[in-house]
Amino acid sequence: MNQGYANTWSSAYYRKEEAKSIVAGRKFDWDEFVCALKESFAPINETGLAHTRLRELKQGNTLTDQFVTTFEQLMVEAGYGSVRDDSTDADHLIDILKANANRVIVQAVEDYDDMFSSHDFNLWMEKLRRRGKALEARNNGRVPSTTSSVSTRAPPVFPRYAPSPVTAAPIPSTAAQPTIANAPTIPRIQRDSTGVTYGGQGQPMDVDRQRARRTASRACYNCGGTDHFARDCPHPRAPRVQRLRRMVEEITEEEKRELRDF
Repeated sequence: MNQGYANTWSSAYYRKEEAKSIVAGRKFDWDEFVCALKESFAPINETGLAHTRLRELKQGNTLTDQFVTTFEQLMVEAGYGSVRDDSTDADHLIDILKANANRVIVQAVEDYDDMFSSHDFNLWMEKLRRRGKALEARNNGRVPSTTSSVSTRAPPVFPRYAPSPVTAAPIPSTAAQPTIANAPTIPRIQRDSTGVTYGGQGQPMDVDRQRARRTASRACYNCGGTDHFARDCPHPRAPRVQRLRRMVEEITEEEKRELRDF
């Protein structure tokens, strides 16, 4: 105990006990020294260890609910009480969450819950837990993989279309024959060796291709660019109303129904 704070503490303790022995004739008590030592240093060591464990806590394959619960326990051990919004503690803890939680879940919270620039730590914990549970439920109860492209949105359900039977309408003998201009349009049906495949715009395969092209063209809802996502946008943060308007303009009616059902 001859360096740093330990040296300062031990020297002060020795001088205090020496003064007591001169005034009151008391001898140095080893047990009292050990108790004073623990009171001065044990809490600091425990708190410092909790801080270290909090910074090094990685989610990995741990389910989000368990990860958030462990994070909260370490916060208590590290001496964090009620964390105020827009405070230094809030920003510090949010940074730890973003760095250590599952990257796919963090991206979903930032993009779909509009938490990219939020300084509300308690809301971040709530959104992370809720969004993580939803994504794990869609991934057969497992944490989404961060090594491959994982969709943060529920897979769309496309209706299966059955070809309508085409029947010729009776034509009265006195009526004029239909011309090319007013002739009814009959859907073109393609057949292969296995049966009927349904053609025309709006069929499942066409919808998939259109959806893929539309997704590729709306990478960033902040500036409208196509070479980056909103979280990496180099441009100033657009107003929330403007970003939401871009999102709404791009999504289809099918996707709107999915969002309402979420």
